[in-house]
Amino acid sequence: GATDLKTTVKFGHDGTNWVDAQYDQYGRLSWYKECRIDEDLGKVAIEDLSTKVVTERTGIDLTLPKPGIVYDDETGQVLSYMDITTDAASPDLKITTKRVFGEIQIDANGNPVVDSQGIPLLVANSKGYNALGQAVGYYDIVIEEDATGQDRVNFTTTTVRVKGDTRYDNFGRLSEYHDLITDTRGILTDRWTKGVSYDDATGRMTGFREEINSDGVQTIRQRAIDAVNGYNTLGQLKEYSEDSWVAPTDDNKTILKSTTWIEGKYYSTGQLMSYTEDIEERGYTCDASGVLGAEITGDESYYARISTNRLIAVFVANNISSKLVVNGYTGYNSLGQLVSYKDIIHRSPHWNFDTNSGVETILYKSGISYDIIKQAAGFNQDEYIIGTDANGKNVDITRNTDRVGVSIWGDVNNPVDVSKGRLSGYLAGYTETVVQKNNAGSKIEIDLETSVVRETIEYNENSQVKYYKDTTTSTATPELTLVTHFGASYVSGSLIQITPVYGNGGNLADYREARGEFGSTLGAFIPEENIHRYGIHYNGYGQVVSYLQNSAAIYEEGGTFNEGLITDINRIDTKYDSAGQSVYYKEEITTSAAEDLKTTVYFGASGLDASNNPILSAPKFDVLGRFTDYSEYRLEQDKDNPNILNVATLTSRSGINYNLKSQISGYAETVDRQGQTKTQTTRTGTEYNGVGQVMYYHDRIINLNRLNEEGAAVDLVIDTYFGDDDAGGNDSVNDPLSNDKKVIYEKGRLTQYTEYRVEDDLGGTDDLTVASVISRSGIEYNNQTGQVTGYIDEVSRDGQAETKTTRDKTKTEYNLLGQLKWYT
Repeated sequence: GATDLKTTVKFGHDGTNWVDAQYDQYGRLSWYKECRIDEDLGKVAIEDLSTKVVTERTGIDLTLPKPGIVYDDETGQVLSYMDITTDAASPDLKITTKRVFGEIQIDANGNPVVDSQGIPLLVANSKGYNALGQAVGYYDIVIEEDATGQDRVNFTTTTVRVKGDTRYDNFGRLSEYHDLITDTRGILTDRWTKGVSYDDATGRMTGFREEINSDGVQTIRQRAIDAVNGYNTLGQLKEYSEDSWVAPTDDNKTILKSTTWIEGKYYSTGQLMSYTEDIEERGYTCDASGVLGAEITGDESYYARISTNRLIAVFVANNISSKLVVNGYTGYNSLGQLVSYKDIIHRSPHWNFDTNSGVETILYKSGISYDIIKQAAGFNQDEYIIGTDANGKNVDITRNTDRVGVSIWGDVNNPVDVSKGRLSGYLAGYTETVVQKNNAGSKIEIDLETSVVRETIEYNENSQVKYYKDTTTSTATPELTLVTHFGASYVSGSLIQITPVYGNGGNLADYREARGEFGSTLGAFIPEENIHRYGIHYNGYGQVVSYLQNSAAIYEEGGTFNEGLITDINRIDTKYDSAGQSVYYKEEITTSAAEDLKTTVYFGASGLDASNNPILSAPKFDVLGRFTDYSEYRLEQDKDNPNILNVATLTSRSGINYNLKSQISGYAETVDRQGQTKTQTTRTGTEYNGVGQVMYYHDRIINLNRLNEEGAAVDLVIDTYFGDDDAGGNDSVNDPLSNDKKVIYEKGRLTQYTEYRVEDDLGGTDDLTVASVISRSGIEYNNQTGQVTGYIDEVSRDGQAETKTTRDKTKTEYNLLGQLKWYT
């Protein structure tokens, strides 16, 4: 197989000197060192390899007078040992592996049972071998440490090989195994590998099926490797193909991701240097057990493609959008961690894979640093989004992400305090700034800077995050600062920390988040919202697929802060594309303002089929990952009796465009609601104030006939100019000393606005032309529900007398479906 590989094993050698192996009283090896050197024979110039790995094998209990490998005296089988390994490719990294053979106890949730130190417990008198003497059950504890003593890394991974699920083929090769893997942060990966196949001529692996179970969600991967073309002459993986998908938890649909990984190349250190990964996505029917059905075709079809060419190296600037490789460096640090790479990314529909043209992203990520548990701490990322899109528009945008100001607990200004979860060597905080700016000639324009300061990151006893504070600012909202406390809630206006809960799999399962804001137009800092998210479930990619959420709006009254509107969300299912963007979700929403109303939202769907499964309609994104088109199907029902209320609405929004600050400036929206006229709204010219509140827009609304229906008022067009009294443009951005403000917000709520409305006919016959100026002021709300209770309307309409209407806030009432019961 590996015709160009030469492997030299020096038993009893520490990489520099020969050292004597040691034996026990039965003549069995108890301690030794071994040096393994892999080299390229030079037969094929395209590959290069020169590695040296030194392993010391000894016993786990180093406190014994003569620690050594432990054997079963009856069978001679190894019961336990410890390997200490160093690799010339990562000279500062020491890896210690402790292996104990036997059957490990598994609890009712399928998790390994461990002691207070996290060490798996064996079933009494169990054996780790089958009748053929093959290892079938054991646990490994792998500790990664900084060999220099600087404590730059200290990370532990525990792997349990489930005894009853381990099988070999008739050549003694593993054909099936089931591993339960837990890392320092308590993240559990339940991975069952089946159907492992080999090429008998070379012994190379040619395929397998992998089932990853996470919180009851199953993710499946099937990989195929060509025995000849899949490996290079050194035996390193060169290419493979793979299908992966998530078994649906609610409907009968999934997204099949077909991956082609090719052109794998390596440094002489054996570390990966470059590859090309091409992923095609298609919609498929699929049952709950993960069995694929047929590809979904027709209007409901889903297709996406993304290709990434990665080069792992160190780069130096050459010009604005190009950097040169620095020779002599690999893109890895002395601990073997990835620190620098370049990606060239092509993504449909912005790239035409047939003509090999369109918009591409060139990404450089460098200066990646890590804390002691391998969390990414700091980095710099430059993205150059360049090309011509499908509409012939030139695109030239630079996006820079800088994570700087990284602080580590134990630094001079960040003292360790174990009682508070401020642990030595762990990430304490950072500042991350994202700057997006178009270059000259780009038809997609943006000029936006967003900054997040994360501080006081605290951890629980399992190295899991339990608290941090984020402060977010943006040039889109220069007068607004958002403050988020993870692991906390506001109680009577005071911040109280509430420790998050992590599930059996180590994933975040239950947490609180407190949000507040302050700005020049909002006055002093005000608590805004308490969020409680729980029952969180993940797929095998670590993405959230379902959860329950309770959020409470906070209002101030009489100098005290209280919880007002309560919103409960049951996110039932979520689907993602390869870029990690959500392309579908289903959620049920209830609120305290309408206790009998249940709203079910199917985002990324255009309706339901006869079996009540969603008819998928995937959203579209622009080159910056922003929505340009999407559909949302919504059911509003009386939660106990749909006969009282049962209304379906399909909303389709397209042509979404954005201003320089990436705020939505316009779109076309079609709303088809049962029992009402189908409408189309075209919004243009949306403007915002310094805290992101809408101050102006122009809506043009027309009515539409449904298919095979007639009778809608299709000749009527209504133009509404919000924040304007004469269709002359935005009157809300005016002299701050003027009292003639057309839109006013107080504490985040709209309290006054003016809009100019024109009703006209589309036929051009001038059968109807009526203009109105509507000014609403003194808008008051029920603080507990957020519902409008009172206001004053002044209306000036062509051909009619001016009117003034005052709604009495004490005589406005809503029913339990949120509908007005009466008002005066």
